[in-house]
Amino acid sequence: MVSSSRGSMRIGAAYMVSKTLCIHSALPPEQIAWCGIDAVLLYWDDMLLMMGDPIRYLYDEPIILIPESDGVRILSQH
Repeated sequence: MVSSSRGSMRIGAAYMVSKTLCIHSALPPEQIAWCGIDAVLLYWDDMLLMMGDPIRYLYDEPIILIPESDGVRILSQH
């Protein structure tokens, strides 16, 4: 994973087998977690973005990402 001062981030597999994902954002994510072997979760204040097959989730409260061997556990107060 490589980030720059211009708000872009490149994420690629260690063996360079899969494609590289490119994210452009004005703010860096608060949390980043690998999800399985082919997706990355990026969390900002109220939004969780799953890169791979891009899916966006909105949250009303803060969450914590806990990487596990086959996915990510998402913790919230409720």
